[in-house]
Amino acid sequence: MIKKSKIFFTLLIGSLVFGFFGCQKVIAATYDYDLAIKQSDIEFSKDTLIVGDKVRIYAQVRNVGNEDISGYITFFQGVQLLNNPQQVWVRAGKTSEVFTDFIVPKSSFNIQIKIQGASPEDQNSSNNVTQTALIYPDVDTDGDGTIDRLDADDDNDGLSDIDEERLGADPLKADTDGDGYNDRIDVFPLDSKEWVDTDGDGNGDNKDPDDDNDGLSDEQERQKGTDSKRKDTDGDGVNDAQDFYPLDPKRNVQEKSVVRDIFQPVVKAVTTPVVSTEKVVDSQAVASATAVVEDLLAEQENKEIPAVLATNEEEKTEALNDNSFLNKFGSKNILWFLGGIIIILAIIFGWLIARQLKREKDDSDFISSNKERTLKPPLLRGASLAAPNPPAGGEGGKAGGSRLLKPLRPKFMPAKSPFKRPAPKPVSPHVLDLKNRNRQ
Repeated sequence: MIKKSKIFFTLLIGSLVFGFFGCQKVIAATYDYDLAIKQSDIEFSKDTLIVGDKVRIYAQVRNVGNEDISGYITFFQGVQLLNNPQQVWVRAGKTSEVFTDFIVPKSSFNIQIKIQGASPEDQNSSNNVTQTALIYPDVDTDGDGTIDRLDADDDNDGLSDIDEERLGADPLKADTDGDGYNDRIDVFPLDSKEWVDTDGDGNGDNKDPDDDNDGLSDEQERQKGTDSKRKDTDGDGVNDAQDFYPLDPKRNVQEKSVVRDIFQPVVKAVTTPVVSTEKVVDSQAVASATAVVEDLLAEQENKEIPAVLATNEEEKTEALNDNSFLNKFGSKNILWFLGGIIIILAIIFGWLIARQLKREKDDSDFISSNKERTLKPPLLRGASLAAPNPPAGGEGGKAGGSRLLKPLRPKFMPAKSPFKRPAPKPVSPHVLDLKNRNRQ
């Protein structure tokens, strides 16, 4: 009885399964030309869709008819066309795959696919359109490959999203105030005019008159050449305001200028070796030290100028400097005094040269004026006339001789010429000296 019941149930289940698939085949066979697509036929190249990423959309088109058929597949984002229609040819009972590239938008979206333009005409259009559910893309603000919902620092500025919310900064902006400094290094992430506070006094360096709080204003430090961002520019342990030499790490206290009296001999101080009063075990060392002292004393006695021993060398040197001529009068004053003397001498020398040049010019002008004023009288000379040879034996001469006549004075010329040369004027010795040099 039990075996018969098992056989009955087995036959019943087998008949149900055969009947189900048989019915499906009969239904499908009712259309000769039928292209179909459903929601599960749509896939993306990436599992996680991030805003701004380029992804590829794939679609499986199935031919559920009895005959081969072709058609055009079109992709839409909502109502926006994503590509030109793509043609597919599908054999009966087979599938064909199409795809298009797509940029993930910032807002939510869905993808719709349509089958159009089937040839021969599709006999069942109810399965020609499908679309995905509404998709919400993920965001990767800093582009590090980790979406914001899984990233502890969305903007990758070095501050966690929790810290930025506590400071009031924007966790999605690396530089909340837009001053060019990331929120992690910006002491004032919400103030676009301030970003650093060197001395930590709560005032930004842009409005703080003393950035390093060393007692010198930033303007004073610029004039001195020190660093307004460091209290101790030269690093000698003394702040710039108290450091007399803020740029010299080897000194910081003003040094007293020492001026040596050039009229006093140089005093050579002799340092007397100090012999320890403690008990010395080595007698040879004591004898050696004693010999050194005796040699020094003997050498000192033989010197022509005995050394001046002072109990306090610094006080002696200071006393000599205080009594020196340079210290009393001042080296700078002496330089000014010497400079003044040189200038006065140069002025006197220039004046003498100018005076000499003027005197020579006056003498030259004097000579020129005398030459122009002097008139040369005309010289009238009588011609030597020779009388004709008188006949032989005639009066007034020997035979065959000639007699020279005295030059006759022209009748129109008076006995004395009216043109008289003016008496010479007195000439200065300089003119005479100049004339003699010209003659030579």
